[in-house]
Amino acid sequence: MKQAAIVIPDSMGRIKLGKISPKITGFKMTRSPKTGNITLKPLTPKIEPEAERWLRENPVAYKRILRGIEQSKRGEVFYLGDFSKYANGDEDAI
Repeated sequence: MKQAAIVIPDSMGRIKLGKISPKITGFKMTRSPKTGNITLKPLTPKIEPEAERWLRENPVAYKRILRGIEQSKRGEVFYLGDFSKYANGDEDAI
């Protein structure tokens, strides 16, 4: 069920949303260029890290990762040697 209300911004242009669930950590705002309508989508604590978005957007890679996890659970793993010589010291870099 849609709810509608007229809201008036305060002197600083802010709009009060009223009481919201404590599980909501923020909102993603989108504006339709055609209609000018603004949509707010509630965000919960499970916010996707930017560095992991590529995996969700690539279904082939995602399926391969899941397959690898399942293979690992079954013990289907192979030691391929030490790859430390390829490390550049910045484990957070992508």
